[in-house]
Amino acid sequence: SLIGGDAAWAQKYKQYSLTDAHGALWDPSQDALWAVGKSELVAYSVEGEGINQTLKKLSGMGGTLPSEYGHDLSADMTDVNYLYITTSSAVYRFDKDSNDFSVSYDNASALNMKNVKGFGNNRNGHFFYSIPNGGKGTSWENSSYASWSTNTIYYGYYKTATRFARKVLVSESEAVLYKIRVFEGQYQ
Repeated sequence: SLIGGDAAWAQKYKQYSLTDAHGALWDPSQDALWAVGKSELVAYSVEGEGINQTLKKLSGMGGTLPSEYGHDLSADMTDVNYLYITTSSAVYRFDKDSNDFSVSYDNASALNMKNVKGFGNNRNGHFFYSIPNGGKGTSWENSSYASWSTNTIYYGYYKTATRFARKVLVSESEAVLYKIRVFEGQYQ
């Protein structure tokens, strides 16, 4: 029991199953909630009001991932028609209009990598991503979280260069990082 009665934040309203759910993103241009799981990308509409709200899976939006273990989901901040989805095998750009997953996009040869845990861009063409490095060179190198974490966030700008330049944005010897998020005040 809760002290002071039933708090609204402690009540379970609805539950939706998505195997190995790893990311969710509200999409104001589609008025939909996107979610990525082990092998699929799905979109939901939010219906109802207050405690009676539900999610309704939208048909014809999303689909089966080209490779398994969907991990991160982010908006392409340069074009509202696209999302980025990472899996164990690749970084895909997803076309919301055609429902196509692609590894053919600007600088995909530099950005399409395996095991990317966090991925995003901003409106100016800057990309940010994280890849586990096992804690190499840190006191947590052989710890239980080293396999999925990193102490480095990579950053690059691709629009003015023919080659993507990788720069280390954060590299603290004892930092333990996982996913990253790019926050844009004018998201879509």
